[in-house]
This record gives sequence, C-alpha cells and structure tokens, in this order.
Amino acid sequence: MCDAKLSFYRTANEIFGKIGRFTSEEVTLQLIQSKCTAPVLLYGLDACPLNKTDTNSLYFVVNQFFMKLFCASDINVVHDCQLRLNFKPPNEQLQERKEKCIDRYEVWAFIGTFIFWTFIRSTPASRPSKAGLDVRPSIRTPSAHKKFLRFE
Repeated sequence: MCDAKLSFYRTANEIFGKIGRFTSEEVTLQLIQSKCTAPVLLYGLDACPLNKTDTNSLYFVVNQFFMKLFCASDINVVHDCQLRLNFKPPNEQLQERKEKCIDRYEVWAFIGTFIFWTFIRSTPASRPSKAGLDVRPSIRTPSAHKKFLRFE
C-alpha cells in the first residue's frame, strides 16, 4: 500500500512537471485518473480486503492531489471540486473494479468448466467400453440410468 502511494505521488508529479499549469484542470484530472489512479494507486487492491485505515489513506492521497491541483487548503473546497468534476472516490472505484474482476472470473470459470467437460467427453477413456457399458458422465435421472446402462 505504501509503495502504491509513493508511485502515485511520483507519477502525478511527473505529469505536473511535464504539463505544468498550462492545461485545464479537467485535462490534468483526466491524465491523473487514467495514468495514476487506476493503474498505480488502485492496482491489485481489488483483490485485497481493506480496512477503514487503508481506505482513509487512499482518500488522503487523492485529497492531497486535489489540493495541489486547485491550490486549495480547505477540504470542503476539495470535496466540492470532486463532486462537480464527477470524480469517483477511491472506494467507489475499488468497488467497480472488484465487481468487474468477479464478473471476469465467473465468465472464465464457466468457459474453463465447459472446456474441461468437452475434453473429458472426447477422451478415449470416456467412450463406451467394449462390454457395452456407457461410462460417460451424464446428467440423467436414476431411472434413465437403468435404461441407459446396457450389457451386450
């Protein structure tokens, strides 16, 4: 967590050093959000449980950035700027990232299961044996199994 905050500060200061105060606050904010917040500050945190102290630490980093961007020292001004610029707080961004991660995991888990069962059904060991016993896994009721298992 400490390395993420240091990397965020480093990257944000590099951006400020390159563009200075020549661009609008909206452009600077978009650059910081796309190059610092998501890829640097929040990287990997969607897989970790965060306590209140960690969340407050993320808020502090973001609020310090806004104070520097708008040359403000009042936290109410910072919150007003965040609201007017539709800047999502770190906890909302993390929640969206967690939901997206879970959705991707569920899709890949389904695809992996489908591929596994397709592979199992296509292997020679799962084909009917010479004795006529069908040993393939199937989703059938017990009464259907009685009709399905045949000995020749």
